[in-house]
Amino acid sequence: IHTHQRVDRNSYISIATSNIISDYAGNFFIWSMGTIQFPDVHFPYDYGSIMHYDAYAFSNNDLPTIIALDSRYGKTMGQRQRAAFYDYKQINRLYCTRTGIKKL
Repeated sequence: IHTHQRVDRNSYISIATSNIISDYAGNFFIWSMGTIQFPDVHFPYDYGSIMHYDAYAFSNNDLPTIIALDSRYGKTMGQRQRAAFYDYKQINRLYCTRTGIKKL
């Protein structure tokens, strides 16, 4: 799942639903734990994750759709330069079970 869809995301970001193109509203839903097994809740929220949308993703009016509650992180959301440290840790947890979370 994308970082902004984590079950704990409301502690870190606010979603401006009125600014989202209606056809893309589903891209901002929170994934519940019962729907899918995902490891990201074991790691800190990562605004710089390659899996995080930028602040203006799917905006219908050039206003932000995702607002970082801590404004210091607003410009790091949506970076596409490289995967972040916790992106690699999640990949390791999902696909490298012999290595495990403790070895990274």
